[in-house]
Amino acid sequence: MGFDRRAFLKFAGGAGAGIAVSPLPWKLLDDVSIWSQNWSWIPANPRGETTYELTTSKLCPSACGLKVRLTGGMPVRALGNPDHPLGGGLSALAAAEVQLMHSPARVKTPLRRDSGGNFIPIGWEEAEEALAGGLDAAGADIACVSGDETGSGLDVLSAFLGERGSDKLYLMPSEAQSAARAWRLMGGSGQPGYDLESSDFILAVGANVLESWGTFIRNRRIFAAARPHGEEPERGFVYAGPVQNNSAAVADSWIPLKPGSELIFILGLAAILTQRGLSAAAPDFASFREMLAGFDPQKVYALTGVSPQTLQNTAAALLRADRPLVLAGSECNQGGGAAQILAALALNLLLGGRCLRDIPLARPVLPAAEGRQEVQNRDLVAYMAQKPNPQALILYEANPVYALPDPESAAVALRNTPFKVSFSAFMDESSALCDLVLPMPLGLERLDDIESPYGCGKVFYALSRRTLETADTRHGMDILLRLSAGRGGLPASYREVLEARSAALGADHSALEAGEVFEAKAPAPGRLMLLPEILNRAAESKNSVISLALAPVQKIALGTAQTGIPPFNVKTIRGNELSGAEMSIFINSATAYSRGLREGDRVRLAGKHGEIRARVLIFEGIVPDAVGVPMGFGHTALDVFSRNKGANATELFTATPEAGTGFTLWNQIDVSIVKI
Repeated sequence: MGFDRRAFLKFAGGAGAGIAVSPLPWKLLDDVSIWSQNWSWIPANPRGETTYELTTSKLCPSACGLKVRLTGGMPVRALGNPDHPLGGGLSALAAAEVQLMHSPARVKTPLRRDSGGNFIPIGWEEAEEALAGGLDAAGADIACVSGDETGSGLDVLSAFLGERGSDKLYLMPSEAQSAARAWRLMGGSGQPGYDLESSDFILAVGANVLESWGTFIRNRRIFAAARPHGEEPERGFVYAGPVQNNSAAVADSWIPLKPGSELIFILGLAAILTQRGLSAAAPDFASFREMLAGFDPQKVYALTGVSPQTLQNTAAALLRADRPLVLAGSECNQGGGAAQILAALALNLLLGGRCLRDIPLARPVLPAAEGRQEVQNRDLVAYMAQKPNPQALILYEANPVYALPDPESAAVALRNTPFKVSFSAFMDESSALCDLVLPMPLGLERLDDIESPYGCGKVFYALSRRTLETADTRHGMDILLRLSAGRGGLPASYREVLEARSAALGADHSALEAGEVFEAKAPAPGRLMLLPEILNRAAESKNSVISLALAPVQKIALGTAQTGIPPFNVKTIRGNELSGAEMSIFINSATAYSRGLREGDRVRLAGKHGEIRARVLIFEGIVPDAVGVPMGFGHTALDVFSRNKGANATELFTATPEAGTGFTLWNQIDVSIVKI
């Protein structure tokens, strides 16, 4: 298929490019400016001395470094910290952290649902009594879902459940869990790490490395440093995926892939490399090479849409590099399964594995607590598919009713749970269905930690630091530890847990509290397995025919399931992405012609369990017979800036067990499109 810069500019600039000669856009922008300056909830500008605090973002998934400006002791602006190992820039979400502290969607006091189904504000003493009563009544039949996979809160949550007789602690889905499953199957001991800094050629397959994959702010800094203006790039970068997203748009080249075919593409490259004499020091290499014989370029072309010549050229580029690195993932940082990541890791081993690391994770610091690996190995989507009915459910900064595949099923599960409590800073979709909502402080309002987020290449540990005292919120970990006082040998405060974690890692806790970051080198991986049987079973499942494939697209400016769209970021939404309450889905012109559609048509897009409505945007930066759907719209809760804006793409997701690994995936979805 063809794609030129003019087509991309149409997607990036949208309708604005066509009406730039009209005064209408500028009048609208002026109206928005006046309107935004009169939001009633915006606090008055503080006065006083200007100071700065260094911290690490707990809100942004990339864990970027922040330099927070305070005036009179009040945070007023978040800036990037160029000296931070995961920083050098600022994500759209981290930039909005100060503003989100004053969001109208904040839960400002504990809330309890009364007999009429309405929330009523209560005091903290009553709230903690209600929490204790609801959990005690449930006995051991308690489940917990956490949205924080890098903090020591996992120690507290698992120890809290363990001393009550439950092991049902789950994480919200992310690429890190798929990678953890692949790494453990291969025999890795910690977490896969990627030394992007020393790589001279990066092939990203479905991994949107500059927008949503791993430590993407750090990735942007590395990318920019290797491409000085007016000079030859020091690092090659190729992106392969179904959509020309923000990573593909700036890559040296974009290789269009059919959605869900990433695994086949990677195995096709591995087949060429083994034919050219490359091998890996793995005990099952001979079986791996034999399995790859079934992935000749013509078969790969039929399943992925990548021509044999492009496949050969990509393999040649990997061979020319001194330190190549292959990264695999899914367009929306979840739902891609573990097999394609396993295949990418195997391909790296064929290429020498010089940029792979085995990141050791700290052992639990509390009695009966589980480590991150044990929790990551549990599959929340598979658990929800069993239609569980625990007596009590704890949601810790998690919003499954919005973010899980088939969200209505998650809503039904919550409604059928006798007691559910949400620890949340915002009134999101899941909190709105709970019996008790306890307001959490945000990252700039609390002491918390971040350990080795997925994607980094070193052992990393840092604290998010309190820059503002808030009297109306309490850290959920402190509340749970108080409930367990005298039980299971747990400490009295979360600060003690963080101090123990610092000591376990060999870090200076007082230096961390002053804004410093702890880093340590990670070893190269030991002898790993290639697991050809697992990869072959997963690949065989990719042969199903899909008439119109779903290609989700994620942009960090649209926030997360917990934050919704930060008001600060509303102005980054283009007119061709959202108009009023209607969002756009995008297809290329050939797909539109074959289905009798034109730009601007209203359509109904349906999956197995649900459907959404949107308008058609013609965009040549997507493969034929695929439909791009933006993630982050369609909230039914939170504030006016998020609520009822567009549609929720997770309504279309259908989760299935991945052949071979057993992990859940939802990146190979067949949808129908009908003009309405």
